[in-house]
Amino acid sequence: MKLRPAQNLLEMMIAIGVIMVTVFGTISLIISTITASRISQNRIEATNLAREGIEAVRSIRDSNWLKRSQNVKNLAGTIFAWDENLSAGNWYAVFIPTTGWTLSTSGSTVKINLAPAGYYTQENCGGCVGTKYSRQITIAKSSDTVSIGGSSKDIYFLDVSVKVSWSDRLGGRSLTAREKLYDWK
Repeated sequence: MKLRPAQNLLEMMIAIGVIMVTVFGTISLIISTITASRISQNRIEATNLAREGIEAVRSIRDSNWLKRSQNVKNLAGTIFAWDENLSAGNWYAVFIPTTGWTLSTSGSTVKINLAPAGYYTQENCGGCVGTKYSRQITIAKSSDTVSIGGSSKDIYFLDVSVKVSWSDRLGGRSLTAREKLYDWK
């Protein structure tokens, strides 16, 4: 059977169409995978930064326990309380290599920087590399009433909430981590 030129042209057009659909589908799949990977990476980094914010507050609380157990006095001349320097309000965390974590106030959201020594900070420092993330730590003081042996007792705690915000191709995003920190020592 002899093929006509029009039939060859039609077969070639169908073959090119099938190849184009396959190529565009593959490219679309690759772009979707890269986008999902970046979104996932951003979320993992934000989760770790939120966790680090909670750990900063926990570290200050734990340092207060150590100071209290060693009868160290604060500037007012009294023994350190478990929640010393952990007042209710909005804060950002600053890591000082020689002394550890401290909380500072800020009038606006402060971007997180990667310091040359490899730790994250929310203060200006020489040689810092800015990131796309900002972190705000909110501390509220509260209590739960529990019944122990027929009598009720108030158990005080810090309600710590850490919000990490960033922007990516899809717009502004945020993630919030929350934890209650008790004076259980």
